[in-house]
Amino acid sequence: VSTQSTWGSKNLQKMLMRRALGLSRRAFSTSLIRLAPDAKLVKIYQDSDFESAQYPVELVGGTHTSFAKLLYTFADSVEGKKYEVYVNEFEKLEGIKKKLGPFWGEADILKDEAFSSLNPGFRFVLAWMASEGKIDALAYVKASYLELVDEITGQVRANITVGPKSKDKVETIKSEASQVLSKSGGAQKKIVFTVTEDASVDGYYFEVGTIYVDKTASATKTSEGTGKKEVAYDWTALPQLPGLKKSSTPDFLLKILGGKVDELQEADAVERKFYA
Repeated sequence: VSTQSTWGSKNLQKMLMRRALGLSRRAFSTSLIRLAPDAKLVKIYQDSDFESAQYPVELVGGTHTSFAKLLYTFADSVEGKKYEVYVNEFEKLEGIKKKLGPFWGEADILKDEAFSSLNPGFRFVLAWMASEGKIDALAYVKASYLELVDEITGQVRANITVGPKSKDKVETIKSEASQVLSKSGGAQKKIVFTVTEDASVDGYYFEVGTIYVDKTASATKTSEGTGKKEVAYDWTALPQLPGLKKSSTPDFLLKILGGKVDELQEADAVERKFYA
């Protein structure tokens, strides 16, 4: 009897979580079964417990984490743990988006030939996002997926943005980012660099791991006024707060509520941008 009670409790939690997040695998499964190019993808999507399984790092956020988890599960089970396959797919998708224009998300991703060059697993998750009206959360899904990949592979990403005056100093900036990471205790990790050119930037800035370094003209001018030689912030090195009393609310409900708050903040940001 106790075993049956435990099983029922776990399934109740899963049901409540999916209902609160607004995700429905059952409603979308018919379309996926009919159009998905690989039956193995459908089986994992329908039968696996990817939403509550253990991952290299605990993702924090709203509904977008479910998409990132399914993508990671596909990479692990279907792609033979070749996690970078889907990282490359995100880049390939950018080219498709430019070709289709701003309303690319309204296309039928499983039928439209424009998406036929995408990896089947990646296309599958993208179609699920579209069916749930979450295609605008793509950037959050990518960030969560990269977080999982970096943790399992023991690497760290460095995003470098350079202006016109600094684009010929990329190798020097990469070396600087490596030194910054080394000083923070991450010297053993492989660094994956992404370099972006921005004509509006005077100088350069980069983020490596949790450390942000700003070497733009405006930041340099500010630092000179305060006597600081470098503007660098480690977002993990925050003052320690006094211990808080642990909430009596179940952890799974806290995650649901936290995710809903994230979604409300995202909605507020859209309203501010478009004056909705």
